[in-house]
Amino acid sequence: MINQKRLFNVNDQIFSLLTSSSNPNILIPVRGVVQEIKHDLTNPLYKIKIEGFYDTWPFLKNYFLDNNYTYSFTDRPRPCKIKNINSLEQLMDRLQNSPDNDRYYIVVDALMSFKFYYEMEEGFEKIQSFIIHKKMRELMEFQTRTFYKGKFRIDTQKKWYINARNIIDSEASDTEYKKIVDNF
Repeated sequence: MINQKRLFNVNDQIFSLLTSSSNPNILIPVRGVVQEIKHDLTNPLYKIKIEGFYDTWPFLKNYFLDNNYTYSFTDRPRPCKIKNINSLEQLMDRLQNSPDNDRYYIVVDALMSFKFYYEMEEGFEKIQSFIIHKKMRELMEFQTRTFYKGKFRIDTQKKWYINARNIIDSEASDTEYKKIVDNF
């Protein structure tokens, strides 16, 4: 179950899933501290200071630094302002110790903010599984099109399902696999 709009206060530590307006299917799990709150009619928004990431540096380099985020409650999303960073340690140092580090605070939605790590992990798993399922279905539709004759062509959806089972996990039980296939 996704977050039930838990309300947080200034200086509360929260776990959040960052989403970018330029790449909304990428979720970046972070730990942060609430700096400001904006209440509106639907969902509160939190401006947070990031204190930790749960992804690897190569992933963050490709998907955090190159995307647009909202940095204030009144502005529209802008590109990430962090440049000349070569490691996760440098990124954290810039976010924590920069004299004007408040310019790196990011606005997150209450629905993507959690009190506990395990809640964030559960939310991430559900959303990520949905995105993967959606992409797999799209891939199946592209690969089984009758007009497509390229090297990734698969003749039938049944053959695609057999290949997908081998790719997904040979250790998955038949019921787990059936759930995946039935959702297509």
